[in-house]
Amino acid sequence: MNNKFLLVFLVIFSSFVLYSCTKDDTVEPGPEGAAIGVRFAMSNSSVFEVDRVTGLFTLSVVRDLSVDANAMDVPVSFVLNEENVFSGPASIHFDAGQDTAYIDLSLSTSVEIGKEYRFSMKIDDEYSNPYRPDGSSMFEASVCLTPWNDIGDVEFYDDWVYDGALVAVIRMEQNDITPNLYRISYPYTDDIMMACGYGYGMWMGGQTQRNIIYTVTEDDHVTWNNFWYTNLIYQNVAGQEIKAYMPSVAKSKGASVDDPEGEDALSIVGERDGDGNILYLELYPYYFIDGIGGFGDDYPVYVGMPGFDLAGALGLPLYQP
Repeated sequence: MNNKFLLVFLVIFSSFVLYSCTKDDTVEPGPEGAAIGVRFAMSNSSVFEVDRVTGLFTLSVVRDLSVDANAMDVPVSFVLNEENVFSGPASIHFDAGQDTAYIDLSLSTSVEIGKEYRFSMKIDDEYSNPYRPDGSSMFEASVCLTPWNDIGDVEFYDDWVYDGALVAVIRMEQNDITPNLYRISYPYTDDIMMACGYGYGMWMGGQTQRNIIYTVTEDDHVTWNNFWYTNLIYQNVAGQEIKAYMPSVAKSKGASVDDPEGEDALSIVGERDGDGNILYLELYPYYFIDGIGGFGDDYPVYVGMPGFDLAGALGLPLYQP
């Protein structure tokens, strides 16, 4: 008997719920176009260094063509415009069938060089989808007029990593605000490493970075910020990154460095010409795998300055990616 009552109750309750939903509750449609999911691409950088002459930089914006592939203009606006130094259009245009559009923005070229300014932008709610995991209708970044001046091609050699295979051609920049800072493009790209005989499954495939910055001190020593990545992993084990440390920093990570200050001091300006211009840098990093071990001071790294024939001085072939 009790089971019968329970069955009747469930039937009545279900009917009541169904009646309530169909009669009283209505589903309100979302804003027109919301399912399109217009959003800032996740590939956009959050930090920009822009040209001092133009101040221009670009953001990528994507949408879902499966929902709407028609041409459209999507409103976009600044939420934050620090010191009102940014400018850009009020809408993003998608051509028919285009899933990615680009919005060109600019930072005023009258701002202080090297100082970061922040902005944020928002895509109109009518076209956005807050539930998308692969991008957002809000975007925020910092931008500065670059303090770096491109001073040309230079030659680079790492005695341990390159192991006599070649000398690589890379780019060098000098900091206009702090002229004793030099920045080089990354000298361990896949192309360079494969030219040295490495490959995937052959220790290559570690972390990389965009550039390396060196500081030349008043007494002609050279330092860098902790370490740089070599694009190598120890014994092909993911996460076992081989890093080129300042010896004193490697010591703080557990490396067996007997005289860290003395080994730091080995990295110097290798030579200057008769006018006092630097010809090349001679560096002695400590190659170290965190938590495992490493070695140092036996393998120099040479960074030539523009115009210096490092390949000729070392008697090695020149490789330009």
